Amino acid sequence: MLYDLNNIDSTEVDAQVCIIGAGAAGITLALNFEKLGVKTVLLEGGGLNYPDKESLDLYDAKLADKSYPVAASRLRYFGGSTNHWGGWSRELDEFDFSKKAYFDVPGWPIQKSELTGYYAQAADICEIPNYKKFHTGYFSRNVKQGLLDWEHEGFNNKFFIFSPPTRFGNVYLDAIKKSPYVKTYLHANARKLITKGRQIKGVEAVSLTGKTLTVNAQKTILAMGGLENPRFMLNNSNSSFPQGVGNQNDWVGRCFMDHPGFRPINLLLPQKLLYKRHQFEQAPIMPVISMTKNTLLNEQLNNFCLLLTRIKDEANWPSSYGDNPWFLNKASGYGQYRAQFIFEPSPCCDSRVTLSNEKDTLGQRKLKLDWRFNERDFRSLETVIEKLITELGARGLGRVQWYKHFEPKTIADIGGGMHHAGTTRMAASASEGVVDKNCKVFGCDGLYVAGNSVFSHVGFSNPTLTIVALALRLTEHIKGALT
Repeated sequence: MLYDLNNIDSTEVDAQVCIIGAGAAGITLALNFEKLGVKTVLLEGGGLNYPDKESLDLYDAKLADKSYPVAASRLRYFGGSTNHWGGWSRELDEFDFSKKAYFDVPGWPIQKSELTGYYAQAADICEIPNYKKFHTGYFSRNVKQGLLDWEHEGFNNKFFIFSPPTRFGNVYLDAIKKSPYVKTYLHANARKLITKGRQIKGVEAVSLTGKTLTVNAQKTILAMGGLENPRFMLNNSNSSFPQGVGNQNDWVGRCFMDHPGFRPINLLLPQKLLYKRHQFEQAPIMPVISMTKNTLLNEQLNNFCLLLTRIKDEANWPSSYGDNPWFLNKASGYGQYRAQFIFEPSPCCDSRVTLSNEKDTLGQRKLKLDWRFNERDFRSLETVIEKLITELGARGLGRVQWYKHFEPKTIADIGGGMHHAGTTRMAASASEGVVDKNCKVFGCDGLYVAGNSVFSHVGFSNPTLTIVALALRLTEHIKGALT
């Protein structure tokens, strides 16, 4: 059932579960609670279409030293950021769940195996074709044509697959409308958690026209994204939660991460390589260059991938350079490629979301974003480039042109993928994070967090597939908690 809070009288409803935010996580949760017959309320701060300026102003933010497209990276309407998702999909690697003592902050308290079954369901929800072949490593074993053969070296080939992309707001709107168990309220902006001591009893929401909605719920799930989840928790401070709900150890908002993109090198390689998006057995795939788990761990490196784009040959590095006798594949010809690294940032405690003193029209303090990196992240990437130079040269596969190094200005100009992660991180204990392995907030009862903000380590994969898998896993846990 679908309601618009602007068009109904102020009201109060009861539910077993209240979900705040109708993006990939929130809609996945709602549809699965529907299947389980769980009485659910889903709150969406926007409507069904792109929001007007007044609604967008609620996302206004202050920035510290480094710029960030805070407004452009979020969409305040039904479907959330899936409305501009590019469809890029990968599971997190097993390496991403490994213990990495060389990172300053501990990683996931779960293993990848705990998500394996949920990934397959998530792929169906994201409408990803041929997922079973991808999951079983079929592409890695069979896609050889047009790729570099790394044999037993530390480098290897990995693959992205693609959702159409699925616009959750469009694809699942009818199911939400017809649901007998899920009541969805548009233009319902969560303003305040209802608390009784350290127990969360529901949420108060309000429309920009002044209508109010009170949801009394056994379980409340925050699914508003990696910036709004911590902002909402920090804004909810009272005598039981003087520093903000879940923030008793000052972790809420810390370790903000995004996937940085950087183009420091060009490569001279065989000119007909297929490191680009193309069809393989009726499925769109994109091969990328990365490294094996053991190499990353042994060399104490961050995860990464390397995307190649064929570019026009430059005069100072002509394709005829490929005629040198040490090149092994002269018959195929050589050409230049622009190389872009997408690399994993390690959690940095000083990279964080806090609150400014300025308030929005709902009386909530606006967020302030201070995006930072650990210096070791750039040393890791430099080591990767040095190894790439050695491997390509030693095996006669190509050459590397390293034209941009890491300097303060270079780092300041690095952009991200608009993947807001880590700000309510999952951890083994409250001394290391905000939520436990079941996404339950430490230090209170009845409150959970879904989405990218719970990621402990982020790898290089786009997060949507894992967000959906974690939401499915959370559904199962709450089902048991309600029982």
